[in-house]
Amino acid sequence: MWADEELADAVWAFADHRGLTSAPGAAAQFRQSLINSIHGDPRYPVKCTRGLARTHRYFPLDQTKRPYGPVEVFENNTVAVDAAYMWSKLQQMHQPKFRGSWEAVYRGMCRRAETHSVSHASLDCGPSTPRESIFDLDLTYNDRKWHFSFQQSSPYDRRPHCGCKDPDGWCDCEREERAAVRSWCGMMWPPPTDCERSLLAMVNSKSLGHEETKWEKASPFGPDYYYLLGTLRDADNVSVGGCALQAKLSSPFRVFHHRRTCV
Repeated sequence: MWADEELADAVWAFADHRGLTSAPGAAAQFRQSLINSIHGDPRYPVKCTRGLARTHRYFPLDQTKRPYGPVEVFENNTVAVDAAYMWSKLQQMHQPKFRGSWEAVYRGMCRRAETHSVSHASLDCGPSTPRESIFDLDLTYNDRKWHFSFQQSSPYDRRPHCGCKDPDGWCDCEREERAAVRSWCGMMWPPPTDCERSLLAMVNSKSLGHEETKWEKASPFGPDYYYLLGTLRDADNVSVGGCALQAKLSSPFRVFHHRRTCV
């Protein structure tokens, strides 16, 4: 381990080098068991404040070839385009005038990963459309901080998910939330008592809160329509208009009383 390196990051690098990161369930249990055994041993005074491993880090360059702050990818979501989009959001580059900033970072990150033979488990360059984070969940367990983000499906993919049978494309997407909670509990090995039930209650509360705040006035011009429609922050007018049509905002009462669209 390097000085000041997080134990979770060192264990991920160790496991990834030996091909022990590809199987989500068993691999996560192995890594967390190793972390728990090292963290609990007074002979090893290591830094262990974060539960989730950072699987990849990339430094984009500005126009003068100087590096920006890093794009960081963590094991709970290794999708490269999501990380690039979130980095763009943190850099306040989500206005339409900065359109394409996250795309350039995404392409650069994946080109570098291919050159350096970064594993698919550490960085997934398959998806090309980012997902907007709906809400975050921060927990403390085993003396470590755990940060999870719940993301909607692609705003441009309106096919029904989670067994939705409604012909208009609306449904309660609780199955998607259950899948996320099951994945999170699998990362916190051994999981907390009654983990799935407890986290699902938190997720449901957060999800309902997300729906309730959609219609709040965000500016003198009304609600935040990007937030309301679930579109990307740098979406063009055509994309925003298409999402508005597909979301059927002509019936806002119906939108409000469904937890969210099955996008």
